[in-house]
Amino acid sequence: MSPIRAKCRAKCRAKCRALYLYIPNAMTGNQVARLLIACVSLVATLMPPFVMGRFDGFVIWNMFPSAAILILLIPWTLLENGQGTVFRYPVWMLVGAFVTSAFSLAFQVSWHFDLGGTATASSTAALAFIFVPIWAIVFGAAAAFVTFAATAIARRSRTEGE
Repeated sequence: MSPIRAKCRAKCRAKCRALYLYIPNAMTGNQVARLLIACVSLVATLMPPFVMGRFDGFVIWNMFPSAAILILLIPWTLLENGQGTVFRYPVWMLVGAFVTSAFSLAFQVSWHFDLGGTATASSTAALAFIFVPIWAIVFGAAAAFVTFAATAIARRSRTEGE
């Protein structure tokens, strides 16, 4: 490596360290992921009354998956455990929560804007309001399981390689 290149690399490293020191309360990746999932879940929870134009049992049923994620996610995001460190969710749990909320939100948006004829394509299209919360939970659980399996395999292969 040339001396000029080594000098540039050293300057870049010093600037990166200085930038990190100027932001002592920078959020970790886990905290950013929780904030993103909380925002998607909040929008997905508030969307059904807006889309359906009323508040009844179907609205509560469609709000359930995203509201449950908010109820489980928010307290741990705001509180710290007894050792003074922020509670970290496993990646598989975050992926499952995101897929559940995103699936529910995607359906609500596609219904509201009638994307691809979601609302008007057939006379039984409204039956999706019964099944979408179930599908959201099933797809979220499947995504969480696949992520859990992938991380377990990656962890096992990393420990076997050492």
